[in-house]
Amino acid sequence: TVQAFIIELIQYTASPIKSKYIESTSRMYNNNKTNTFNFNILIIYIYKYSLKYLINKMITYTKTNFLETLLKRCYNLFDLHILLFSSASVLFTYLVTVLNEEVEGFDLNKHAVSLSSILSVFNFFFATLLSFRLNSAFNSWSNGYGNVTKLINASKRLICILSTTKDATFVLNMKSLITSYISYVFYFCNNKNGRLDVDGLRQPFLSQQQMYIIEQYDHMMNYEKEKSILESNLDSTIVLSSVEKDMRNLIATYKKDEVLNFFEAENLNALVTTIANLGETIFNMANIPIVLVYNQFINLTITLYLIVYSLNIVITSQYYSGIWVFIWSTFVFMANNVCNQIDTPFGFEENDIELEIVLLRFKKDIEYINVQDIHMV
Repeated sequence: TVQAFIIELIQYTASPIKSKYIESTSRMYNNNKTNTFNFNILIIYIYKYSLKYLINKMITYTKTNFLETLLKRCYNLFDLHILLFSSASVLFTYLVTVLNEEVEGFDLNKHAVSLSSILSVFNFFFATLLSFRLNSAFNSWSNGYGNVTKLINASKRLICILSTTKDATFVLNMKSLITSYISYVFYFCNNKNGRLDVDGLRQPFLSQQQMYIIEQYDHMMNYEKEKSILESNLDSTIVLSSVEKDMRNLIATYKKDEVLNFFEAENLNALVTTIANLGETIFNMANIPIVLVYNQFINLTITLYLIVYSLNIVITSQYYSGIWVFIWSTFVFMANNVCNQIDTPFGFEENDIELEIVLLRFKKDIEYINVQDIHMV
């Protein structure tokens, strides 16, 4: 029955979930002797704990273990350029220290009060700016991951609805189109065909045939010169729109053949619209570049802040000021680097979403749905 199938589906897709949740869900079904089985509670279990499992697969640290998180190696946190910028800050500080201590007429002590007041204002402004930037960058990562999850869930929902038509050809064709659409979305996030498979968990986003289709679109658009951002995005949008059109045409064809009634066709078209909107959102998040003037302002603010901080610390610490400047500048550049890392979560860095694994799991999940349909017939 449908109830038993849903419970079995939970057990397959959420196998790492603690057994007590599956047992409690199964008990809800087995102890029920009437037709009053509460599907609302079951749907909550499916959504809550399947989503929890998906999220846990992406996390690479233990949130409750402070030392493990602190000491875990993360190459992107301590990039070489951070140490170079911090060293440059130290050299500037020692230069100012030498001038202040050895050169007659160069005396920062005369301006100690003014520099202290400027630093106090700068501290408040810089702390606010840094907090906003960190929060904005993390929200960008969170929204990107959330949209990927919504895209996968909407696609699975569409395939589940399709399975009720009992038309194997229709289901197979639509499955192929949905998988192609998701593959194209993930590919166009950075125009690369996925990470290298080093542990058997990844596959390229696109097949050779799909790559050939993209080449044909490029040839059709006759862009032989170097493309601007707008032209490249135009090519990508045409491919995605073409796959969306094929899905809608397939639905219209089976509606005309009376395989689908009016309400089923409208429901499927609504889900296709949802999938297309989510795909476009992910594509836009990955491809809209950060405005140059914004990055320039951030870098200028960091530079001015460290200059003011260095001038203040030289007055009180003299030749020891370089130590404090190195520590603080390293922290500031590290925070800025973290923001740059997580602003767009669709690349190939350590902290980016592993879209290859998401796509591969989606393919396995929809294959399992079809197997269950065969057993239930």
